[in-house]
Amino acid sequence: MVTLVVVLWYSAALWYFNNFDSPGLSPSVSVARSTYPGHQTTAGGRARTPATPVGGVVPVTYEGISITPAKITVKAGATLKWTNLDATLHNVAITSGPVRFSSPTFNKGGSYKATFTKPGVYHYLCTFHPATMTGTITVAR
Repeated sequence: MVTLVVVLWYSAALWYFNNFDSPGLSPSVSVARSTYPGHQTTAGGRARTPATPVGGVVPVTYEGISITPAKITVKAGATLKWTNLDATLHNVAITSGPVRFSSPTFNKGGSYKATFTKPGVYHYLCTFHPATMTGTITVAR
């Protein structure tokens, strides 16, 4: 029994210090692409991004099991792009607002885009990490 506890503790520590990644167990980006062919994935950089449009797209970063920026205000018709810089799976689940949806899962380096056309306040989270990864999008006319 002691051996089992030691092995579980050690593996949990490795998982934690390996940025929540389990080599050989975490799905790759190619698996996510083949499972959800309609979702967009691109290689992401390490730079933190502001909540201002870059080429017409507002970047949002998932890093350190948190969202940057967590609160965003945009005009109707704006496109947001979430990029995962963590070595664990994330998604975008709109839990309240004029429109509700959930994105496919995306792994490290993957991203997801959505365009918000209806004004209102949207609350969202990552369903894998709902305690620390919540955000708000305010869409103005």
